[in-house]
Amino acid sequence: MRMLSQLGCDVVAYESAEGFLQKLEPSLSQCLVLDLCLPGMSGIELLATMRDARNILPTVVLSCNDDVVSVVDSIQGGAIDFLPKPVEREPFRQCVEKLLKCAPEFAAERRIATRVVECIERLSPRECEAFTLLVDGKTPKQVARALGLRPRTAHIHCSNVLAKFSVENPNDLLLLRARLAGGPYASSIAYRPQS
Repeated sequence: MRMLSQLGCDVVAYESAEGFLQKLEPSLSQCLVLDLCLPGMSGIELLATMRDARNILPTVVLSCNDDVVSVVDSIQGGAIDFLPKPVEREPFRQCVEKLLKCAPEFAAERRIATRVVECIERLSPRECEAFTLLVDGKTPKQVARALGLRPRTAHIHCSNVLAKFSVENPNDLLLLRARLAGGPYASSIAYRPQS
């Protein structure tokens, strides 16, 4: 904590993952220095919970256990880096600088992903099918063929999708997809049917 303060960071410490989740403000530009060994919910469980809630923060994981499984689980959970404890000052400083650089972009992507998911949740099942095809670059005519619909019916579904996303044309959906592609929220643009 002292090292972070010396680097000019505004630091808030939490006793547990649960305490952190209660205070998490997803709209803010922030990063996370996470110890894997926490009371209650583990660091790996916290990363999974944040990922599932689409609240991914640029994170560096600290652990005295640097086995391959812990490293892989951390990175798959969304961590940007992994450092063994005790932490050396220079590698830690470099990690924190990387996190701070990423934080504004992560916050912007969180806002976009949240909006995308909210829009997807407002689509009817048929509109969801049309949406999936539109973000794959299909035209309304191709949507009609793929779904076995009359062109006019497919056009209505495609128009409803665009209206619910508040965009003018299918290219705007492709731009949303491109904006999220390759980032931590890439899966947000994919329709997943409710089970």
